[in-house]
Amino acid sequence: MQYGWGKAEDGFTLLEALVVIAIISFVVAITPYAYTRFIPQYQMKQFAYTVANNARSLRIQAAEEQRITRLEIVEGRQIRIVGTDEFLDAPTGTELDFNPNSLWPEEANNQVVFYPGGGSSGGEITLRNGRLSIDLKVNWVSGAVDVEL
Repeated sequence: MQYGWGKAEDGFTLLEALVVIAIISFVVAITPYAYTRFIPQYQMKQFAYTVANNARSLRIQAAEEQRITRLEIVEGRQIRIVGTDEFLDAPTGTELDFNPNSLWPEEANNQVVFYPGGGSSGGEITLRNGRLSIDLKVNWVSGAVDVEL
């Protein structure tokens, strides 16, 4: 930019520098809030997909080995693969609820049972953390496992 008789001025004005600093300050101020909201949501989704994949593996294992396999909800905080020492811990602050299929409530006992024929006892596992809720639905006829966000 030229002022007066051909003298060129380079650089930024004080106002432009203050605007840039204000924008950077605003972004830095909101980052921790966005981060603390995003992490629990991500952890819950990751846990839901891990449980769903384990349930699908148990369904396949039941069919291949021609034996019953089970997934159990323990104290609303863990998922246990029955017959193994494997536990899946829910993320901090996440509660697990199990709603069994009404056709076999006596078999439910906080478990999803996978049968050799490909079916299951069915039911719904709900993960809750504050306002966020994720459902894992197990179809009793096909044994299919779906995650509903």
